[in-house]
Amino acid sequence: MSKPATTALTLLLPWVLSASSCGTMFSRSQDHTFGRYPFEAVAKDGVMISRCFEPKVQVGGADLPGYTLTLWGLFSLPVDLVIDTLALPVDLVAWACGNHKNDFYGSGETPVPPKPERPEFKEPHAGELPRALKPFVGAAQFLPQGLSSYAFAIDETTTGKPVPLARAGSNFKRPEGVTYGRFKGVEVLDLGAGGASDSKRKDAGAPTTTVGDTPVWFLEKQANPLGVGWDSRWWTIVEDRYYLWSYELDDLKAALARPGKLEDLPGLFPPVADLPDDATHVVCLLPRPEDKAYWGRPIPVDTTIIAFSAASSWLRTYQRQPLPKEFTESIGAFCVPHQPTETTQGEWTRSEYVLSQGVTLPLLFDGLFGLAIFL
Repeated sequence: MSKPATTALTLLLPWVLSASSCGTMFSRSQDHTFGRYPFEAVAKDGVMISRCFEPKVQVGGADLPGYTLTLWGLFSLPVDLVIDTLALPVDLVAWACGNHKNDFYGSGETPVPPKPERPEFKEPHAGELPRALKPFVGAAQFLPQGLSSYAFAIDETTTGKPVPLARAGSNFKRPEGVTYGRFKGVEVLDLGAGGASDSKRKDAGAPTTTVGDTPVWFLEKQANPLGVGWDSRWWTIVEDRYYLWSYELDDLKAALARPGKLEDLPGLFPPVADLPDDATHVVCLLPRPEDKAYWGRPIPVDTTIIAFSAASSWLRTYQRQPLPKEFTESIGAFCVPHQPTETTQGEWTRSEYVLSQGVTLPLLFDGLFGLAIFL
């Protein structure tokens, strides 16, 4: 295939992917688009079509009717067949050169060395927050206490611009359909002073109920015939700045009482004092022994902190005992395949990884938090 044709195919592929199947998306995403195996997406479609008569199929932790997968496969097969046929010459050459397609995680062999070891942890000081967590002080006031997961991110997926997101949750459920599973807890977006204008509330119509003086809306469950959509939830806006939502009204009521205080976090998770200033995602986990591990769901067996940076491509874990195999494999899928650099101080060990190029950071963040995901 000529160089112009190869370039055109590479440029057009992301646009085609948006209208094609999970098979193509998972086999030709991120930075390693070509290589072994040829017609991989077509094979995935065939597997989905074959599940037609199964009452339930477990995919990514979700129990879906077999006919749903069959519909996806039938819809996707023509597009995937065209893409795989056009890409066949490039796949064969790339395979001969030792390349393989990336999966949705983006776990290609990016030639980036691990970051050098830092000899000492930063010591926590009472009432003092690391700089990386200070943008979340406002949103964190709505986080209920006593849950198993607390997470903070500079989020760009919701509004298209970077805003602080804070989340607290536990009791994570399997997804019903192509969506995220429910959980007990709340998510808060800090949109800045005046950032949550009245337009969203006007579009929503009259509030469903009120909590004190705060109007609250109920969003109905929505899904298309293929099961793609989102579950029902409750939401509100506070001070024209904070957007809060929860799956249960009682959880939203608890959040509106403003029970959270971010300054208490270092007492529960001491290693957060060691966070670098450029950390953009921080996940603090308590053990969930009752939970089950499956795709996207590493389960902590002890207090664990994970932080990473979208700008600097580093990832750190802090743990008191070795992480379970499922946990390290889940993290490793997003990172350069090198042994992590480890530093031990007192009862805590810090492990440092390097993120692969082009990884899907929101997916990593959501899975570490505990969300059951099927996309």
